[in-house]
Amino acid sequence: MSVENFSAAADKAIKNDGLQQRLAHITHEFINKRQAAVNAVPDWEAWRVAGKNIKQHAIEHLDIYLEEFEKNLTNAGGELHYCQTGEEAADKILRICQQHKAQLVVKSKSMVAEEINLNQHFAKNNIKLVETDLGDYIVQLRGDEPAHPIAPALHVGKAMVAETFRQEHKNLPRNRPLESIGDLMAEARGILRKDFLTADVGITGANFLVAESGSVVLVTNEGNGDLVSTLPPVHIVVTTIDKIVPTLYDASHLLRLLCRSATGQPITSYASFFTGNNQTQDGDGAIAFHVLLLNNNRTQLLADDLRPALSCIKCGACLNHCPVYQTVGGASYGGAQMGPIGSAIAPAISGIKRANDLVFASTLCGRCDDVCPVKIPISHLLRRQREWSFLQKTIAPQKQRWLKYFRRASQSPKKFRHASHAVRRMLRFYNRHGMIKNIGLFPPARPWFAKKNLPSPAKKSFFDKVK
Repeated sequence: MSVENFSAAADKAIKNDGLQQRLAHITHEFINKRQAAVNAVPDWEAWRVAGKNIKQHAIEHLDIYLEEFEKNLTNAGGELHYCQTGEEAADKILRICQQHKAQLVVKSKSMVAEEINLNQHFAKNNIKLVETDLGDYIVQLRGDEPAHPIAPALHVGKAMVAETFRQEHKNLPRNRPLESIGDLMAEARGILRKDFLTADVGITGANFLVAESGSVVLVTNEGNGDLVSTLPPVHIVVTTIDKIVPTLYDASHLLRLLCRSATGQPITSYASFFTGNNQTQDGDGAIAFHVLLLNNNRTQLLADDLRPALSCIKCGACLNHCPVYQTVGGASYGGAQMGPIGSAIAPAISGIKRANDLVFASTLCGRCDDVCPVKIPISHLLRRQREWSFLQKTIAPQKQRWLKYFRRASQSPKKFRHASHAVRRMLRFYNRHGMIKNIGLFPPARPWFAKKNLPSPAKKSFFDKVK
């Protein structure tokens, strides 16, 4: 799947009834849990403002804090690698694994690893890489794309997971029950335990990088991140430059925002802080500790008014509240950048021409702005990307023409009134019992009516009533 294929993938997702049911259930569950967690914090808005200020300060002084992080990480026995492109990062990780003669690599949740297609790169070079987050493990076995940053297998039902395990787990007894979530988790845990104990290298992502201590902060709910990072002799962290925060206090405040916004928890089950390598070479902890910092055009965002996009803490709240995401799911976005904030960032990473459809994958209703824990003006960023798309002429010629017509009409009150009157009459022609369910003579609007209906417009416009 690729970002260019968003429209086709979205059309396919809309027609998938099973996916639609699971999206409706899961996203509303996330929304309700988040709202309950937010209601329990009397000064939530003050928390959001503080979170915004922390991230904004860190991004504005990125060079200073990256240097401080590197110094403290190196002093603690870690090694830092800067990578400009996804290909460079994937090659660097592969070389580290080959230096340690790795045959088996275990990986915990990392959206950056998905961004650089790390699994595919390892497969080409004959190194076995096993996902250990239960959702990612299921997605890997099925050959699917992740559907959500914190619930990658939300599109897969229990029966489908059981069927996948029976197909892929060769020694699974036929009579073993796989009906409950507990059954499925026990089966996956038994398989993955062997991989944890025999892996040569562990790879994780990072939620935050703390400049003052050189620490890497990792948040998980299953504990697999700790097993991946402490049991193998080599630990590789792959993340991006925008994860930097100045202090441990800043990281703790963002953790409170992250957990409540993502899963509705006051704090996640496992919040792990890794600082350097195991220098005594006994007890827990990797002997070799590497951190890869990927740029992948993110520094381009520093130079213009898209900079707030770098403040994202990857909670997924904007996805859960987005009517477009609720309809098409995460796999339709064709990569690790999903939902409203992903659509704002994707053009920088993939180019505006490839990611053009994504910047229009939003109703601009502003719900993403309202729930973002660090107050990123996501709908404004998407408008900015649309302007850029129009200037670069990456929009389809037909859409470009309609936008020009709209611009001309909206610049003249008289033309706008005539145009809106004509549109109102046309819509009323398709009125069926107060609702409009298709508008066949106007092709650009057909995809919209594939999923939504429109109330019939009033006989008189607001302007006609008050003039």
